[in-house]
Amino acid sequence: MKNLYIARHGTAAPSDSATRDFDRRLLPRGLQEAEQIGARLAQNGGFIDYIICSPAQRARETVEVLARHFAFPREKIVFEKSLFDSPAVEHVLQLLKELDDDFRSVLVCGHNPVLQQLATTLSRDFSASMPAGTVVGITFELEKWRQLKEKAGKVCFFACPEE
Repeated sequence: MKNLYIARHGTAAPSDSATRDFDRRLLPRGLQEAEQIGARLAQNGGFIDYIICSPAQRARETVEVLARHFAFPREKIVFEKSLFDSPAVEHVLQLLKELDDDFRSVLVCGHNPVLQQLATTLSRDFSASMPAGTVVGITFELEKWRQLKEKAGKVCFFACPEE
């Protein structure tokens, strides 16, 4: 069995001409969202073997908060530039299919719309929106990550920050 947790970064500062999109930071609200969702995920009995994340500042800040809730070492987080540059679900799916099969629970953190599309593509029962800070967990009856395919998973966790 494999578990995939799809995390959208928390609420970030709005775009402006003085800051590159890549460098936008989480607002205090975004940090609170990550704390809230990380605690819920840890209380739900979730665990994480591997984390892959967009290197954009707002995603980094989000995943570092989430990782703390699992005592996941910060230095073991893998930052994948293509999660920021490539808006295609097929690209993210290919990254996941190349994961080491020893990893049972993986968290991917990045941006919409690709993450919501990924959750909808992989799960047979997910159709919700993913506002900032949302985490969706999908479980698969698979032995190998390369066996991932459309509609093969079932939602096992969903947490959206409280307004």
